[in-house]
Amino acid sequence: RLVRDAAGNPTGVLIDNAERLVEDVIPEPDAASKAAAIRRAADTLLRAGLTGVHDMGMDAADLAVYRELAHEDLGVRVYAAYSATDPRLDEVLAAGPDPAWMNWFRLGMVKFYLDGALGSRGAALLADYSDDPGNRGLLVTDPATFHRVVRRALAAGFQAAVHAIGDRGNRLALDGWDEVVGEGGAAAAPVSAPAAPLSALGAVPATVPRYRVEHAQVVAVEDLDRFASLGAVASMQPTHCTSDMPWAPLRLGEARLRGAYAWRSMRDRGVILAAGSDFPVESHDPRYGLYAAVTRRGLAEDDPVGGWSPEERLAREEALATFTAAPAYVSGDLHRFGTLTPGKAADLTVFDVNLVTCDPERILEAEVLYTVIDGVVRWRAPGTPALPEPAEAR
Repeated sequence: RLVRDAAGNPTGVLIDNAERLVEDVIPEPDAASKAAAIRRAADTLLRAGLTGVHDMGMDAADLAVYRELAHEDLGVRVYAAYSATDPRLDEVLAAGPDPAWMNWFRLGMVKFYLDGALGSRGAALLADYSDDPGNRGLLVTDPATFHRVVRRALAAGFQAAVHAIGDRGNRLALDGWDEVVGEGGAAAAPVSAPAAPLSALGAVPATVPRYRVEHAQVVAVEDLDRFASLGAVASMQPTHCTSDMPWAPLRLGEARLRGAYAWRSMRDRGVILAAGSDFPVESHDPRYGLYAAVTRRGLAEDDPVGGWSPEERLAREEALATFTAAPAYVSGDLHRFGTLTPGKAADLTVFDVNLVTCDPERILEAEVLYTVIDGVVRWRAPGTPALPEPAEAR
């Protein structure tokens, strides 16, 4: 959508797919520039205590650069999604997902896009926006096309990751998976079961989930149970709640807020929550996400003291699990990463405070002392002592 003023003139604001009018004429950076940017990004992530990321949508040029870097040193682990909108999707589907990690990198998902964002009123809603009568948002992919291509991706062995923010977008995402399940196509690939129960994460089946809904931001209350019954992962970003809370009630009205940013409601229904940041839309810093998950407060002084819709807060251990064990489970790597368990890769972050027991406000001030990947210190804060080199057998 091109946003226009009262006289019909374009204001310069482009919504969702309209951005391509500009993107298509921006010169594409060469491979060397992309590689340099990835290395700088990895260094930034290590300083923030991140040992790995899920990269949610790349094209053929990006994929080629990542695979070249994976033979060297990406810096952090990258579990990747290929964009369903890329013209070379057919080639990627024909090749299939990577069967194993290529040192630092693995392509395992296809990323789909159903609707736009709530802030721009592009998220697809079942009823009008409360602050914009007559507008129900927009779909960026035709539902029939989405259903057809998501089937192909699943049949090729990929995990499907579906961007859905509005309640209509989320319903369409669930409908697509419901059809696949009903056709007997929901078989999940087995993985090693976790060595110990992960009570903070909830019941974790020894399978790789095939379907994840990215954002699951505004969900009709009657659809919350469908996430659990269909085994769809809710890949949510806690800072979306605290960024949106000044204006989300205006967009949605009181009734729809009961299914918005509903972490506790999802968790209590047995839905696996995988938390992230959605950077660069939000900050990459995991402290903000953890703080938002346990307080439902942002950084403004006038944010509600008890948190916005505090009944949806997560306990500290639960919130930590959504940022650590859950992403490892969702990518099928809980047998290798995600918890500090003998036999797993020593991927860990050391902070200067105990994030489980400290005052919640202290989370935002916690400093990363060490970021360790596979037993090797990849980042050490200035002034902290060096750690011993790892033994050959860890």
